[in-house]
Amino acid sequence: MLRLNPNDNQGIRYVLAGWLAELGVDQRLAKLLDAHGDGSAALCYAAALLAFWQQGPGKRAGDLLKQACSANPHVPAYLLGRRPLPDQPPEYIGFGDEAEAEAYISENRQAWQRTSGALEWLASRT
Repeated sequence: MLRLNPNDNQGIRYVLAGWLAELGVDQRLAKLLDAHGDGSAALCYAAALLAFWQQGPGKRAGDLLKQACSANPHVPAYLLGRRPLPDQPPEYIGFGDEAEAEAYISENRQAWQRTSGALEWLASRT
């Protein structure tokens, strides 16, 4: 789909990033982020998780997590279970709002849970 529509009006990059992160396909995820990084929570948090996979909890991962938290500060609370997800998915999503965080968590929580030490690292940084 991204080859057919490189501007990605459908938002396929967000779904694909989540799938690649869940599967642990780091080289393809890195390529997607390089080509389609846009400052959204989905791609910023994917970049931070990718850096954590590849290099551990060092400076690069920390810097990317800081950028992700700036893009959407609501994500850690949902990801760490400090705030429960609503029963219904949001109707509208805006960059940086709670609805974006809810949508990100509902589609990407497993990638974080499956990455050893990632949630503990996130908790220590937020």
